[in-house]
This record gives sequence, C-alpha cells and structure tokens, in this order.
Amino acid sequence: MASTEKSVAKRVNVSLSEETIALLQGIARRRGVSMTEAVRIAIKTEDYLEQQIESGGKILIEKPDKTMREVVFR
Repeated sequence: MASTEKSVAKRVNVSLSEETIALLQGIARRRGVSMTEAVRIAIKTEDYLEQQIESGGKILIEKPDKTMREVVFR
C-alpha cells in the first residue's frame, strides 16, 4: 500500500479457544499493547515469516548458549 493511501479499518469477529486467548493476552501484556494491537502484531509477524520462507529464507533462533536452531513451520 502506498503511503499516500488511507487505510480503512474493518471490524472482524473471530472465535478463539481459551488457550489462544490466553496466548494473545500474553502477547498484549508483554508488549504493553491492547488485544487489538496484539492481533495486528501477530498477523504482521506471521505474514513476514511466511514471505521469508516462501522466498527461500530460513528462520533461525540463537539460543543463550549461542547454538543456532532452525524454526520449521508446518
């Protein structure tokens, strides 16, 4: 989307399990944001990771002991 275009917010209703709601609340609490912003963050993060993997990239996690692990999404 070009920076000159205005984004129109749309309301979306979803049904989430108690477990998923708890995960979302955790994201919101850790980031200090609303649940709505936590959903935006989660969607943008998923989209970014998916794009990187589709373009041949790998998602790596460096552990505290400096070992690297590849994250595999299925």
